[in-house]
Amino acid sequence: MLRLLSGPVIASWILDAQWSLALPALAVSGATDWADGWAARRFNQPSVIGSYLDPLADKVLICSVVGALGWSGVLPGPVVGIIVGRDVLLVTGAFAARAKSLGWRWPGAAEFFRVGSGAAPGGLGAPLPTGGPGAGSDGGGSSGGVGGNSLAPAAPLVQPLYISKVNTVFQLGLVGTCILHSWLGWPGEGAVWAASALTAGTTVWSCAAYFQAYRQGRVLAPAAASSRGSSAGGDSRGGSTRASSSSGTGKGSSMSVRQNTV
Repeated sequence: MLRLLSGPVIASWILDAQWSLALPALAVSGATDWADGWAARRFNQPSVIGSYLDPLADKVLICSVVGALGWSGVLPGPVVGIIVGRDVLLVTGAFAARAKSLGWRWPGAAEFFRVGSGAAPGGLGAPLPTGGPGAGSDGGGSSGGVGGNSLAPAAPLVQPLYISKVNTVFQLGLVGTCILHSWLGWPGEGAVWAASALTAGTTVWSCAAYFQAYRQGRVLAPAAASSRGSSAGGDSRGGSTRASSSSGTGKGSSMSVRQNTV
């Protein structure tokens, strides 16, 4: 959340040439990005909403700051276009993927932007009866839902690519280099151009990698896939145990019958 709010603030400081404020704020924002990722890996607690908010915060921060540097003439215009254009394409692609999963219909903002592995209150996200009266499990008509429609599941977990993480580091490094150059005159123009070329290259690379990964189904993964697998395994084991128990009961009954017959 800090990165999401800090982007426009840092951009305003860049436009006002307040480099002594912009650089430390950028460093803090970058540190929070690393801390968020470390905490999620350390405690093994990735969340669906976090998988959307984290890259969104990065994009707001980077696009705000890069746009301000381009407006100030510090960063070359083509580099600004590549960085901002890539993020616009990814966000547009995410909306298109979500719309496709909903059958290209608009179910309302609450359902469209709903994330999480479970069903929302009121049964949102679970398949709902569509056969009219008597279609419900209790025979008394459908329950929950709106208008008898079958609602799509919640938005899936986003799995970021490694090249995208590398690209984010290069983007933050480029912004830091530009601010230092404008503030202290160091590093020189050559370093700014080298960082710009490297960042532009990894930006194009990451955009192409996301497109290829999406086509292969490696970007969006249902958050509850593993838990469903574990649950299914547990149900299977439970079914085997119940079957064994029933078998044992049957054997006991058979022995009892034979004893009574004797």
